[in-house]
Amino acid sequence: MTYGELIREIRIKKNITQKYLYQSIMSKSYAIRFEQGKHDISFFLFNQILEKIPMEVDEFLYIYNHYHESQSEAFYNEYGHYGNINDITGLVNLKNKISNAVDNNQVNLKIAELTARIDQLNDYNETGIYRKEKIDEQALNLIMTHLETIQDWTIDELRFLANTIDYIDYKERLDYFKLLLPKMRKYKDFGRGKKVICTLLVNATREAMMLLDIETAKILLKELDYFSNGIEELFFRIS
Repeated sequence: MTYGELIREIRIKKNITQKYLYQSIMSKSYAIRFEQGKHDISFFLFNQILEKIPMEVDEFLYIYNHYHESQSEAFYNEYGHYGNINDITGLVNLKNKISNAVDNNQVNLKIAELTARIDQLNDYNETGIYRKEKIDEQALNLIMTHLETIQDWTIDELRFLANTIDYIDYKERLDYFKLLLPKMRKYKDFGRGKKVICTLLVNATREAMMLLDIETAKILLKELDYFSNGIEELFFRIS
């Protein structure tokens, strides 16, 4: 199914006329072809159509994916679930599952994330200490290289940093936050992004307090307060 075909399906279910939906956006003949899946349109026009339905882009993509999250969202939700409860078996199963996916840079990064976390947790179970010394060198190098080459920090990059911040030397972490704090504020009104940023800030604040870096902890807590002023982020205020 194409985007146009799904728009037609949604339009009919909502009793929206074709004339109303496409008026001032595109011609009738083009709209017909679009809904037949025979024409593509720009994101600008597509967004105008969604606003008239009305529907958010995230919801449309969720429906388009047969009421499932994107593969990336599903991966990080599953990773977060197992990681938060230190479930090594769950993480190993997740790693085995994505190892069967098409080999590309994003898949390799996810495998490196999982390898590093599994190695860290296995070491923690033996020593009672979270550290990076026992992490597979190839996985760690891939993570560090990726972080060093990021130029445009969007939500996916911030989430990657949140999941790998334990492996970065503390002084280097401070450099990252000096760079990122102004950029992160642009995402204050983006719901899905706020959760990622709050997770990153909680992890960083905890580390600063454990190292008795009170001044940095105060700065991070101030940012956390800025991002966690809604009901959905209440958990992060009491973490």
